[in-house]
Amino acid sequence: MRFGVHLPSNHGWRHVEDLLDVARLSEELGYESVWASQHVFHAGYLADRLDGRPYYAPLPILTAVAAVTTRVRLGTSVLVLPYHHPVLLAKELATLDVLSGGRLTAGVGVGVIREEFEALGVEYDTRGARTDEALRVMKALWTTRQPSFAGRFHRFAGLDFSPAPVQDPHPPIWIGGSSGAAMRRAATLGDGWHLFRHPAGGLRTAIHRVRDLAGRDGRSLVVSVRCDLEILGTPVPAPADYNTSLGTRFRLRGTPEQIVEMVGELRDLGVEHLVLAVNTDEPNVVTDSVGIFATEVAPGFGFPCGSGPGPGR
Repeated sequence: MRFGVHLPSNHGWRHVEDLLDVARLSEELGYESVWASQHVFHAGYLADRLDGRPYYAPLPILTAVAAVTTRVRLGTSVLVLPYHHPVLLAKELATLDVLSGGRLTAGVGVGVIREEFEALGVEYDTRGARTDEALRVMKALWTTRQPSFAGRFHRFAGLDFSPAPVQDPHPPIWIGGSSGAAMRRAATLGDGWHLFRHPAGGLRTAIHRVRDLAGRDGRSLVVSVRCDLEILGTPVPAPADYNTSLGTRFRLRGTPEQIVEMVGELRDLGVEHLVLAVNTDEPNVVTDSVGIFATEVAPGFGFPCGSGPGPGR
């Protein structure tokens, strides 16, 4: 099992250097990856959480992380793909892959906050179709020097595109979301499926379904979960079974011993990669938590996972 750390760039940290410190520490401890999320406005639930404090853009944060690390992979959890013109985004992601020496994992999703779509002038009801087409656009740009594309939203031909990503054929693409559409997208257009909430019908059933959708090569599809992490000094009542209804977040909460059991359950259900999110604006809580997890929880699951950046897929 592999482990990553979500950088709390979405929790209003005043000093961006503290986020880079978390990334450095994650690499030193042996985590495979660090991740950053995306929203543009303080809309919906974000307004109450941030109260005017900053929510940093993920790609500049990960570019800065690339400059202060050498091994740890850089992931987005997730980019809201319809917010971006896919040609420009493909250029930015390829550049980051080159700058980092081939360490990028591109996590993408369709987005859920309607107010952001309206403010950006993007039609909300076509976000799924836009996401599917954008993925095809980026793959064409990353794998062909003089690509061409003719779709519903984008059209181009006869122009050179560079740089090509370091990773062959392109950075791994992980599809975020727990809906049926997200599962189909992961199986047909992605290299991984990245969940934040429980899928309807239970996690084990959903993993079997997405692998079936992916066909006989489905075993190469990485299944990843982003979990809220809260390490406690005293035991708490046993958590509810992970096969819960849609809308419940994945949560690791308890003593290290209890969290070992929870991680084992996720592994047995078919999860291969965990991204740990310590959701707080207190840097010391994050560093303490990822340190305790690395020393008291993760070693029983093959941690650390080696010294190379790994394929991310």
